Amino acid sequence: MQSMMSAIPIRFLNPTNSGWARAWTRIAETFRDPEGNPDPEGYNARSGEVWQYMGSYADFDGRNPRHEFRHRDFPGRGRICCKVPALDSDWR
Repeated sequence: MQSMMSAIPIRFLNPTNSGWARAWTRIAETFRDPEGNPDPEGYNARSGEVWQYMGSYADFDGRNPRHEFRHRDFPGRGRICCKVPALDSDWR
């Protein structure tokens, strides 16, 4: 029997793509360090965990493209998944 679900295509930004810096900046501005400064790394000294880029994808119909990040132990908050809206220009 064939599955009713089809795979969602996942793409990966290259650090040379314009979207790379834009997406990481969004993470840094959204999740700040204890002093209120933008924190692109989110380093947790206890666990050694940092933000990880997981890939980019859209809904099955191609809508809502986004870049997904996770942090397995963000200081003071624990596990977080964050979706940053993607732009067509991100792949340039």
